[in-house]
Amino acid sequence: MADNRLAFAAAPTLSSSQIPTLLDNANIDGVLVPARWWLIETADDVYDWTDLDTALDAAKTRGKSCNIYLNARSGANSTVAQWLKDLGAQTYEAVNFLGETHEYMLPWDTVFITKIIEFLAVLSTHLTDGGYNATVPRLDIGVPTLETNIPGCKNGVIAGTYTYDRALYLQAWKDVIDAFEAQFPTVIKHICAPTGNICPGGADSTFYREMVSYADTTFYPFATDLTTTGSVRMTPYTNLIPGRGLAYQPIFPVTGDSANRVGGTYPTNLLEMVCRGISDGAGYIEIYSADVLNTDPAIQNAIAAIRNSALCPVLPLRAGGFGRVQARGARQARVEQPARAASAVYAQVVAPSVEISGYGSAQAPQAAVAAESVFMVEASRVRVSGVGRGYCEEDDVRMLMEVA
Repeated sequence: MADNRLAFAAAPTLSSSQIPTLLDNANIDGVLVPARWWLIETADDVYDWTDLDTALDAAKTRGKSCNIYLNARSGANSTVAQWLKDLGAQTYEAVNFLGETHEYMLPWDTVFITKIIEFLAVLSTHLTDGGYNATVPRLDIGVPTLETNIPGCKNGVIAGTYTYDRALYLQAWKDVIDAFEAQFPTVIKHICAPTGNICPGGADSTFYREMVSYADTTFYPFATDLTTTGSVRMTPYTNLIPGRGLAYQPIFPVTGDSANRVGGTYPTNLLEMVCRGISDGAGYIEIYSADVLNTDPAIQNAIAAIRNSALCPVLPLRAGGFGRVQARGARQARVEQPARAASAVYAQVVAPSVEISGYGSAQAPQAAVAAESVFMVEASRVRVSGVGRGYCEEDDVRMLMEVA
């Protein structure tokens, strides 16, 4: 039984020869392509669409999709395009978490923001003229910074040169959000949650919340640190998900990772990670190309689980979060999390026979036979048990419980 959830393969580069192979995987709905801005706009108002169109055509001919990850970098140890600096754009150098030195744009630089807004309009026209609109249902936003944090920023100073200006940085994000909304109004757009503070050394837990709240509901929270235990980045922001959606990228591929950053035990840890993402309510999960190309059946089964959550083991709901519960055969799946009756718990059950019981104030039918049934429970403790296959799916309906 297919779930309404998307599995995308993350291509390493826009020009990667792997893209057709990634798209040919039957468990994959599409491919994430990193569209590095000035590798397309090679000079001021001069564009080379060759690599992007090749990726789009590969997806289009297969009836699949592309998620364009628009960002402003050229690759490892990159420098800002000279034509931007010739226009007066302000830049600085910093070392990222991988130990790579990059030249970055000052994120609120007016030349930078003006030119990226112009590029978005040109990109929108190009996708329309090329007949690619249906091929691009999602966009990852990597400007004005890749993942909201400002590289090289510490204690209010960026690379020892520029003073961090929260108001200017927030306005830069708002300007970019406005441009994405204007040019791609129906496309789902991912905004990455930060790692800790925007500029380490000073707490600012509201910046990302202000960004997302400013945007309309086509902008989804996104985190790039999914592991078998969830996402540290998304934990403070789960209340931004209702009415929008949630997108995840793993912290690292499980294939060839001797540091085991995803956690668990290879190769079943990819399934654990995927199912944890489903438990959190993710409707979109990216998988690194190294894992998509791995032919190990356990790895491919994990990728298949993104669109078929019946492949997941029983997972408990987390108090204060989103999740699912599934029972197979004679097994009993339980949701036993303290919850306040202040907010209803909605769930959809598809099973030959399902019994629901609640402790406290409960309102629920006692059985749903061979049909879909929506029930509401307001209770301090809830138990769901099923005979056959029953599940509560967060993509169809939301389950939110507040800790008592």
